[in-house]
Amino acid sequence: MVLTVNPLKLINKDLKKLEFRLREFLQIPVPVLSETGVYLLEAGGKRVRPIFALLAGKLFNYDESTLFTVAMAIEIIHMASLAHDDIVDDSTLRRGRPTLAARWGKAAAVVTGDYLLAQAMQLIYGVKNKEVTSLLAHTSTEMCRGEICQIQASHDTRQSVHDYFYKIRRKTALLLSLSCEAGAVVSGASREEARVLRQYGQCLGVAFQIMDDVLDIEATKEEIGKPPASDVRQGIITLPMLIAMNEGGAGSVRLRELLTRKEKTTAEVAEATALIRRSGGPARCRETARRFITAACRKLPLLPDKPERAALARMAEIVLNRRS
Repeated sequence: MVLTVNPLKLINKDLKKLEFRLREFLQIPVPVLSETGVYLLEAGGKRVRPIFALLAGKLFNYDESTLFTVAMAIEIIHMASLAHDDIVDDSTLRRGRPTLAARWGKAAAVVTGDYLLAQAMQLIYGVKNKEVTSLLAHTSTEMCRGEICQIQASHDTRQSVHDYFYKIRRKTALLLSLSCEAGAVVSGASREEARVLRQYGQCLGVAFQIMDDVLDIEATKEEIGKPPASDVRQGIITLPMLIAMNEGGAGSVRLRELLTRKEKTTAEVAEATALIRRSGGPARCRETARRFITAACRKLPLLPDKPERAALARMAEIVLNRRS
């Protein structure tokens, strides 16, 4: 398997076509919904989930129209989840731009998210594949469970590493897993091949979220498009924090005290971030993410030997080494 394949180069034309179709699909006769939907689209993002759906589908005997419809639906679900997440987190910035809630108000942001979810369901219904429809419904349900668990556990420093993985498997990993599996299912993959891609997506999604949590501690505002240490401010307990709190000693006690506070000063956020960095938590998180990446790629040789397979392996490395 050659790891020098550039995944984006391989499907660059497909992504441009997807971008055009998404923009066209989101422009509707209802001005506010059209504006907010296109605004979310123009906020950027790397279209990670459609990339995985397209690469997975192209491994098999895919139908372009069907595969594109699935990729579009998955990206629209992701966009809807961002609109809702920013309301829950009371975020004002996303990818360097005001969030929907900050620009149009929370009511418009809620309705936009609901509308996008409904549109995604309509797209998937048009595919007329019961397995993919079931996968989408299951994923949407579990994502909500993960989100509500995170809300209930905010500022709770008693939660465990097991609790952390329960949440991120639902909030992040399931949608990446759906992208890979659904792209394969609608393209004629066998049950075993679809299972391999589901497991690949699950492991990759976990690694993706771990790295996201590390970047929140280590990256700059310019790199991640929002203020760093957002999780510390909001009381979202992530793996770097759990590792630091479990180290023992005065630093761990102080960190636990800071993270429990619902209101924190700028100085307290900076102190908590410094304690997490000094604990070595981010470095250990990278090691954990690496193990999940290895697990993700372990069974890729069972898939058809095509450039897309090498691209999936390369995507795993990109996830591990990303800085934004």
